[in-house]
Amino acid sequence: ALLAVPGVTGVHDQHAWTLDGRYLVLTVHLVVNATDALRRAKDAAREQLNALGVDHATIEVELEGEECTLQH
Repeated sequence: ALLAVPGVTGVHDQHAWTLDGRYLVLTVHLVVNATDALRRAKDAAREQLNALGVDHATIEVELEGEECTLQH
């Protein structure tokens, strides 16, 4: 669903869980293709996640070609 958001070219480091069996929480990194797509992509992704029933989302955005600094 998130790859369908305009400007989003990649999705990674996605984690979803529930706090109480009902309240859905999600974290995700989005990769976008241009600086001007950052805010639009984040807003559109949040709308998409809300429509899917996600109650709280933390969304990190990075530009194509940037290295994710999160080490796993």
